[in-house]
Amino acid sequence: MRWELDIRCPAEGAWVADGNYETKGGDLVRARADTVIWLDFPRVTVMRQLAWRTARRGLLRERLWNGNRESLRNALSRDPERSVLLWSWTRHEPQRLRYAAQSDSRWVSLTSRTEVRRFLLNAEEASRLALR
Repeated sequence: MRWELDIRCPAEGAWVADGNYETKGGDLVRARADTVIWLDFPRVTVMRQLAWRTARRGLLRERLWNGNRESLRNALSRDPERSVLLWSWTRHEPQRLRYAAQSDSRWVSLTSRTEVRRFLLNAEEASRLALR
């Protein structure tokens, strides 16, 4: 069976994509985006959120996609390929620097939950005004 990624981002019209698609779709998504929102949270914020979420999922045996579950044994592993915590810790700064180098005038960098809430409130208000 052959799997192919079906990325649809029309040149015209409205669409939203989340995540990082460059490994699968090249620059297609970013090239057609008029706005790129980058959640550039500090490492301490990312790690705190990730640790709580990982602990909750591991302790409660929460089902994820395809029936997968997070394992506390993996989370505490010293291998970054097994531990989402160690992977995030070691990749945070290199990824941050890579994104910073790619940013341009279309990028909106949000560095806190407060900035995200403010951005969403402003977008909602602009949307309401546009509909009038």
